[in-house]
Amino acid sequence: MARILILVAVLGLCVGGAAHAFMAGNPKAGRSLAVDHCAACHAVPEEAAAATEADAPGFETIALDDANYTLKTMRRAMKTPHWPDGDVMLSSKDADNVIAFIVSLRPKE
Repeated sequence: MARILILVAVLGLCVGGAAHAFMAGNPKAGRSLAVDHCAACHAVPEEAAAATEADAPGFETIALDDANYTLKTMRRAMKTPHWPDGDVMLSSKDADNVIAFIVSLRPKE
């Protein structure tokens, strides 16, 4: 019986949506990182400073486009140098935090 309950719980996480099962990161820490490291190019909701890079999508745009910005593609983007400096890379933990922040901006199901 216990095995069945564990199996049901695991399947619930898999089927219940990757966005909610993902929450390995801390959205508040991710927002802080986004403000400190990303806001010069990517608009961060409720921030007074405007992003200067017209081609860089804002965080709300990324969050709402979950067809193109899956957890996998976001993680790859976080681990690929794409910042103006070109040599800044987020740690796995920081990447998880920023992704959790983005996921937190998605509409609740």
